[in-house]
Amino acid sequence: MRTLSCQQKRRSQGFTLIELLVVISIIGLLASVVLASLSSVRIRARDVKRVADMMEVRTALESYYDANGHYPIVNGGWTSFDSPIYSGNGIITPAAANLAAALQPYLSQAPLDPKSLGSDSGYLYWGDTTGYCYMVYKTPENMKNFQSNLINTVRCTGGVTAAGGCTGGIPSIYIGAGTWADGC
Repeated sequence: MRTLSCQQKRRSQGFTLIELLVVISIIGLLASVVLASLSSVRIRARDVKRVADMMEVRTALESYYDANGHYPIVNGGWTSFDSPIYSGNGIITPAAANLAAALQPYLSQAPLDPKSLGSDSGYLYWGDTTGYCYMVYKTPENMKNFQSNLINTVRCTGGVTAAGGCTGGIPSIYIGAGTWADGC
């Protein structure tokens, strides 16, 4: 019959403190890598939603124009689907309380920014008889997620940094038509 040495007896009872600390450290390192990559995926998903919302609103605006011969006309300032400061600004033509009401026949649901910053940020609109500007203002999270023709160089000045921010100004993307085709 074979007898176990003292070290073999201790080893069979469980893990040492050092072994447990090494395993916990490895798990922590792996968790931080996974969480960091998930963060960039979430940012990209929100930016993709912003572009999809822009294209949906563009289609609604063009449908409105085809039916009425002009774009919704604002009452002298920006209006918005979701910006607390601008969402209450009405549309003169058609007489509508807000942009969502003006586009209701052409847009099934008013888009909302996936990560609202409140105040004056969000989906902004300016329009008159000759054109419109539809802008996602302050909320784009990584400007590298957008085609260069969508980046509003009037607001996001100096180009895009390596990290995806604006060199100067405020992150914003836009679409436009008519007098507003080149930025707003």
